[in-house]
Amino acid sequence: MTSISDIAQSYYVAMGNKNAQDLEKYLHPDIQLITPLAEISGKERVFDATKNFLNIFDSLEIRQKFENDSNSAMIVFDFFCPPPIGKCRTAAMVCVKDNLIARLEVFYDAELLRNKRKEIFSF
Repeated sequence: MTSISDIAQSYYVAMGNKNAQDLEKYLHPDIQLITPLAEISGKERVFDATKNFLNIFDSLEIRQKFENDSNSAMIVFDFFCPPPIGKCRTAAMVCVKDNLIARLEVFYDAELLRNKRKEIFSF
């Protein structure tokens, strides 16, 4: 059985590789995404926002992963955007249900991405 932290890491590796097809396969149909800029739910909406986000950053570097309990893990990573944004230190609490990501709560400095909000969350 794949660990929760391995599922979370695989999702963010796919994100770093900008592999949208791989990202989609990790998402639960009822996924919730909570960020400082927006809260959305449903696989299609979360996937659309994620695809939009792939255009915002240049690279992503996973720094650490932690298994919290039987259904959640934390991933600490940096994503790197073109100037003036630059490096954005980030952590994500990833909750899994039926071996799919059912909830992503992402923590970062919202001021860095505030001007990109409409670009990321435009559906």
